[in-house]
Amino acid sequence: MFILALCVSSAPSSTWAGDDDEYVEDSEPKLNEKQREYYLNTFNNTMDNTADDQSNHWQIGNASGNIRVSKKYVSKSKSLCRNYSENMQIDDKITQDKGSACKRKGKKGWCKLKTDDAHTCAFEGPDGFLEEMMDSTEKMSEQTGNMMRGAKNWWNNR
Repeated sequence: MFILALCVSSAPSSTWAGDDDEYVEDSEPKLNEKQREYYLNTFNNTMDNTADDQSNHWQIGNASGNIRVSKKYVSKSKSLCRNYSENMQIDDKITQDKGSACKRKGKKGWCKLKTDDAHTCAFEGPDGFLEEMMDSTEKMSEQTGNMMRGAKNWWNNR
């Protein structure tokens, strides 16, 4: 089963321009690159450092917003998570978003989860799950190669 999560490398989907894998409505105002970077730093800092049930206001140029966070919790996949709500204004257009986000393992930032997804960040399972799986696969491949060489030597020396 594949789990899809929107990792925080972007602002709310209807308000930023950028990556091809995100849906962007043409009629919505968009954050420019400098605003997007500022927003991402603010979102990650807010998720990391803002007290429970408090909000953080940000503004850069014609874009501004508030990000409110709730109490931190640990998900079933052992990720540190928080619920959040936010609003963003670009020029005269206001957008709102709320959901859950989990701290990314081994990488900077937080993954924003869609409301109908399980609480995990894509393939970033607990304690380096993907890295462990890749290491395990590599070791199995190495062991299989050793077994095949052993069988070949046995066959040739019989």
